[in-house]
Amino acid sequence: VPIPGRWRADQHLVIADQYWREGVPSAPGWSAYFFTGYFTTHAVDPWLLSDLAFVPFTMFTDGVLGLKMATVIFLIVLIISAVLVLRELRLPPALAFTFLVALFFGSADFTQRLLIGRPFVLMTAVFLLTYLCILKKRFLFLTPLLAIAVLLSHLFVLPLMLCLSAVLSFCAIRQRRDALSC
Repeated sequence: VPIPGRWRADQHLVIADQYWREGVPSAPGWSAYFFTGYFTTHAVDPWLLSDLAFVPFTMFTDGVLGLKMATVIFLIVLIISAVLVLRELRLPPALAFTFLVALFFGSADFTQRLLIGRPFVLMTAVFLLTYLCILKKRFLFLTPLLAIAVLLSHLFVLPLMLCLSAVLSFCAIRQRRDALSC
């Protein structure tokens, strides 16, 4: 079990393994959130969906191998998200390649975070998919993406800020229907 207050690189994998063995703790009813102060009496994991995303990788007996497989799969999801956004922007191939290289290698800190099996990679993919939905004006898909972002990490504020900036942009160019839909 992870030590509270200390970060371990495999924390999500350890919690995912616990969920796999013992089951995901059942959530109380809505009344418990509003009337009995559930969050004041229980420790809440802000990375619930991140921990659950690691559950399939607990099938490996070696935790390091599971973490490496999670890293590879999460990177594939991020690459697909980035390619979908670049394809929608209809950039020349050389410029699209430059953007991909800048995304993955533009910052040493970002590249290191990509390679250590953290949920940050999934959060970045959700951000890019949110951006893609705004570009394509697929506002119906924004609701599930924002729900996933909230359950995925406390970094849900990034896709939310993207949606709010889209609303302001649509208002500025007088597309009120799109602004209300977003």
